[in-house]
Amino acid sequence: EVLAEIVAAMDESGQLFDLATAAARAPEIETRRALLDLLGAFGRRAIHALLAALDAAEHEEVVRELSRRLMDLGDVAVDPIRHALEHRQVKPTSAPHLLRILAAAEGSSCLDILSRYMRHPTPLVRSTALEVAMKASPMGARPDVLAAIADKDADVGRRAIRLMEQLLTKQPEGTVDGEYVTALLGVLG
Repeated sequence: EVLAEIVAAMDESGQLFDLATAAARAPEIETRRALLDLLGAFGRRAIHALLAALDAAEHEEVVRELSRRLMDLGDVAVDPIRHALEHRQVKPTSAPHLLRILAAAEGSSCLDILSRYMRHPTPLVRSTALEVAMKASPMGARPDVLAAIADKDADVGRRAIRLMEQLLTKQPEGTVDGEYVTALLGVLG
């Protein structure tokens, strides 16, 4: 009970966020891991602090470690991650990592989750959602990828074309995907 009060006080005063930011920016690996272990001891109360740390992280190895820590929290992290993505409470560079966590946490229903993010206002989020969906279920993601070819952001459209090309290379030789050709013609006018 005393520990719960200490954790609540740290949470309310912002000390968990300070701890998370220090962990994300610690130059020494051992220091960073120790701070993250300490933060992890706070369990679900640390989720928002871990999200803030993910935004503060400047190195890919730190981002991977924070993503793993969030994934380790399991289902309790799913709703806060969704909320952060839907309300744009994280940097666009953090969104791809969070989408991957959601996809891993949701397993077979990840296409339902990802389809919402394929319409997200941030192009990087849309592009990443397409990529994660194609890895999770290539044929299931196919309609969304075809639609994304005409995305208002050229980079998202190009990414969708590359993803469809990857899918087409797995089809029997000599087959033509009429819907893909139609989608491309629609973009070309």
